[in-house]
Amino acid sequence: MSTVLQPPRTYNQNHVARKYTAGKRRLSIYWTWSYPWEANRDVAGLDNRFSTMTEVRRVAWPAYEGTEWDAMHFLQGIAGTLELFHRSTLAFQKVAGEVTGHPVAVFQRIDQAGYKVLSTKEFCRTPTR
Repeated sequence: MSTVLQPPRTYNQNHVARKYTAGKRRLSIYWTWSYPWEANRDVAGLDNRFSTMTEVRRVAWPAYEGTEWDAMHFLQGIAGTLELFHRSTLAFQKVAGEVTGHPVAVFQRIDQAGYKVLSTKEFCRTPTR
């Protein structure tokens, strides 16, 4: 059974290729994780996994105690921590987009919906991303 190669998806959307502009860079963020695999890890196992939001709250108290971080408004468990990684790049994306004139695309090896990007090696060799 062959798999039809689909265009890569940026964070929860299809990627729109950014055309070459002389003297301007095109930046991308590439998370090498499999989001579903990381988010669904057994939280009882403490080795080699991302923190849960509960663990983040304990370390960064009182930073994540507001209602915007509760279960009604934000993902809990490991998924919430992965979302913090995405949010941590927003200011960089804004500045880099202004400087380069191109939006910064965000890719994941396997995203929340299970879509796969090219392998890391293939992704890094692809000049049009």
